[in-house]
Amino acid sequence: MLNLFEKLINKTTVVSLMRLSLFGGLILLSGCATMGSKMALDIAKEEEAKGCEATYPGDGAKKVELDDCKRISRLIKKAGVPEGFVGYDKSGRLKLKGSYLNEEQVNKAYMVALTAVGASGLEISPVTPRELQEIKMVKSFTPQPDTGRKGNKYALLIGVSKFQNLPPKKNIEAADDDAKALKETLRKNGFKEENIVVLTDDLATKSNIVNEIRNLQAKTTPGDSVVFFISTHGLPPNAYGKMGVIPYDMDTIKGYSQATADKISKEEKGDPEFIALVNKRIAALKSAISFDDLQDFFTNINSNKFVAILDTCYSGAALGALTYPVGGNQYVEREKNYSLRNEHKLISTLRRLLR
Repeated sequence: MLNLFEKLINKTTVVSLMRLSLFGGLILLSGCATMGSKMALDIAKEEEAKGCEATYPGDGAKKVELDDCKRISRLIKKAGVPEGFVGYDKSGRLKLKGSYLNEEQVNKAYMVALTAVGASGLEISPVTPRELQEIKMVKSFTPQPDTGRKGNKYALLIGVSKFQNLPPKKNIEAADDDAKALKETLRKNGFKEENIVVLTDDLATKSNIVNEIRNLQAKTTPGDSVVFFISTHGLPPNAYGKMGVIPYDMDTIKGYSQATADKISKEEKGDPEFIALVNKRIAALKSAISFDDLQDFFTNINSNKFVAILDTCYSGAALGALTYPVGGNQYVEREKNYSLRNEHKLISTLRRLLR
């Protein structure tokens, strides 16, 4: 291996040396993966053996009670994550610890903790476990090179004011009207009727949204301009800080509230009922538009003029798919205008980005 590196080094530029250094680091990490995984597991087991008491912050800090910490660790294992458990961080919040096979196991453990302590998740640390054996690599949005070609202008506009499985009090008064109003504004600014897709209310199902996203990906070429707008409810970020958005037909657990979970016995006899509730919540979330769905769209759109407007709660969590600055300093201006509400300023921004 060293001889190979020496031959490569003799033929590389300074830039290539930097890349080689990174590549070499990856090789070393890969070579030590088995040893590192075993070491991490040993440390985790040693920490777990000490129990929640080992990281208990004391009575002065706001925290989840010690008995609840122990219960959550027990439930995580019974839910199918045998090497996972929880402890406390320095501020007194619960923190996922232990060893996890993949992201699915982390999300399962997180949902156990979330269901036990409450929907806000403020008492759970946002730091994800280090001991994750399967890491999924993701990429960020990369604008395509400007070809100088004046291409087509496409738009996908989604507004969900009413929901199939949510109570009327969860309706969003103007989401559908915003999508329709933006369509008219875009038409006045060079977007052809046939290139604008509007999905509102019962048309904004998960399958329809995903299909239209894929259609847009398939037909967009460099030089085309793309506007994506969605106004609906957003889902709180999960253990990885990933948010999602709610389509018209997202599944829900009828009558569910935090009180549903709180009524379940905290003794071991209540564990099967609690885990069944956790599994129902995870299944319901799979019927949402996930962060992975959005990220696939953002990172694979074949356009150098792309504007995404997410009018949802927790939308800031989606910026991980876009990074900052996006594609270079020329895109910094777009980031500055994410929070614009004034229509005149918004349209001015769209014109500047799509010209």
